[in-house]
Amino acid sequence: MIEAPNVKILSSLLSYYLPSKLLKAQTELQKCEARLLAKELELSKLCYALLKDGLRARMRVLLDCALVFGQLGREELVLLNMLDADLSFFNTPNTVHAVSSTTL
Repeated sequence: MIEAPNVKILSSLLSYYLPSKLLKAQTELQKCEARLLAKELELSKLCYALLKDGLRARMRVLLDCALVFGQLGREELVLLNMLDADLSFFNTPNTVHAVSSTTL
Protein backbone atom coordinates (compact mmCIF):
# COMPACT_ATOMS: atom_id res chain seq x y z
CA MET A 1 0.00 0.00 0.00
CA ILE A 2 1.41 3.29 -1.06
CA GLU A 3 0.79 6.31 1.13
CA ALA A 4 -0.16 9.59 -0.36
CA PRO A 5 2.40 12.34 0.07
CA ASN A 6 0.02 14.35 2.26
CA VAL A 7 -0.26 11.44 4.69
CA LYS A 8 3.52 11.17 4.96
CA ILE A 9 3.85 14.87 5.61
CA LEU A 10 1.06 14.74 8.17
CA SER A 11 2.62 11.71 9.81
CA SER A 12 6.03 13.37 10.06
CA LEU A 13 4.50 16.60 11.39
CA LEU A 14 2.59 14.67 14.06
CA SER A 15 5.67 12.75 15.08
CA TYR A 16 7.53 16.07 15.40
CA TYR A 17 4.89 18.21 17.13
CA LEU A 18 3.19 15.61 19.30
CA PRO A 19 6.17 14.91 21.57
CA SER A 20 6.90 18.63 21.96
CA LYS A 21 3.24 19.36 22.79
CA LEU A 22 3.21 16.49 25.23
CA LEU A 23 6.41 17.76 26.82
CA LYS A 24 4.94 21.28 27.11
CA ALA A 25 1.75 19.88 28.66
CA GLN A 26 3.75 17.81 31.14
CA THR A 27 5.88 20.82 32.06
CA GLU A 28 2.77 22.94 32.55
CA LEU A 29 1.19 20.20 34.66
CA GLN A 30 4.29 20.01 36.84
CA LYS A 31 4.20 23.79 37.33
CA CYS A 32 0.52 23.60 38.30
CA GLU A 33 1.19 20.74 40.72
CA ALA A 34 4.07 22.67 42.31
CA ARG A 35 1.86 25.76 42.68
CA LEU A 36 -0.94 23.65 44.15
CA LEU A 37 1.47 22.07 46.62
CA ALA A 38 2.73 25.51 47.65
CA LYS A 39 -0.86 26.72 48.14
CA GLU A 40 -1.72 23.61 50.19
CA LEU A 41 1.32 24.24 52.39
CA GLU A 42 0.32 27.88 52.81
CA LEU A 43 -3.21 26.81 53.73
CA SER A 44 -1.88 24.28 56.24
CA LYS A 45 0.23 26.99 57.88
CA LEU A 46 -2.76 29.32 58.06
CA CYS A 47 -4.94 26.59 59.59
CA TYR A 48 -2.25 25.81 62.15
CA ALA A 49 -1.87 29.49 63.05
CA LEU A 50 -5.62 29.90 63.34
CA LEU A 51 -5.93 26.83 65.56
CA LYS A 52 -3.03 28.01 67.73
CA ASP A 53 -4.53 31.50 68.10
CA GLY A 54 -7.92 30.03 69.02
CA LEU A 55 -6.38 27.76 71.63
CA ARG A 56 -4.34 30.65 73.03
CA ALA A 57 -7.52 32.76 73.39
CA ARG A 58 -9.36 29.86 75.02
CA MET A 59 -6.54 29.30 77.51
CA ARG A 60 -6.47 32.99 78.41
CA VAL A 61 -10.21 32.92 79.11
CA LEU A 62 -9.82 29.76 81.20
CA LEU A 63 -7.00 31.43 83.13
CA ASP A 64 -9.16 34.50 83.72
CA CYS A 65 -11.97 32.26 84.96
CA ALA A 66 -9.57 30.44 87.26
CA LEU A 67 -8.36 33.75 88.69
CA VAL A 68 -11.94 34.91 89.29
CA PHE A 69 -12.90 31.59 90.89
CA GLY A 70 -9.76 31.73 93.04
CA GLN A 71 -10.66 35.22 94.24
CA LEU A 72 -14.26 34.16 94.92
CA GLY A 73 -13.02 31.12 96.83
CA ARG A 74 -10.78 33.29 99.02
CA GLU A 75 -13.66 35.68 99.71
CA GLU A 76 -15.95 32.77 100.61
CA LEU A 77 -13.34 31.38 103.01
CA VAL A 78 -13.10 34.77 104.71
CA LEU A 79 -16.89 34.87 105.04
CA LEU A 80 -16.94 31.32 106.36
CA ASN A 81 -14.27 32.18 108.93
CA MET A 82 -16.30 35.23 109.97
CA LEU A 83 -19.36 32.99 110.31
CA ASP A 84 -17.35 30.56 112.45
CA ALA A 85 -16.28 33.48 114.67
CA ASP A 86 -19.88 34.74 114.94
CA LEU A 87 -21.19 31.29 115.85
CA SER A 88 -18.39 30.49 118.30
CA PHE A 89 -20.45 31.84 121.24
CA PHE A 90 -22.79 28.85 120.82
CA ASN A 91 -19.96 26.54 121.76
CA THR A 92 -19.35 28.07 125.21
CA PRO A 93 -21.45 26.60 128.06
CA ASN A 94 -22.26 29.97 129.69
CA THR A 95 -23.69 31.40 126.52
CA VAL A 96 -25.90 28.38 125.98
CA HIS A 97 -27.40 28.77 129.48
CA ALA A 98 -27.79 32.50 129.09
CA VAL A 99 -29.60 32.07 125.79
CA SER A 100 -31.83 29.32 127.14
CA SER A 101 -32.73 31.30 130.29
CA THR A 102 -33.62 34.41 128.31
CA THR A 103 -35.87 32.47 125.99
CA LEU A 104 -37.93 31.13 128.88
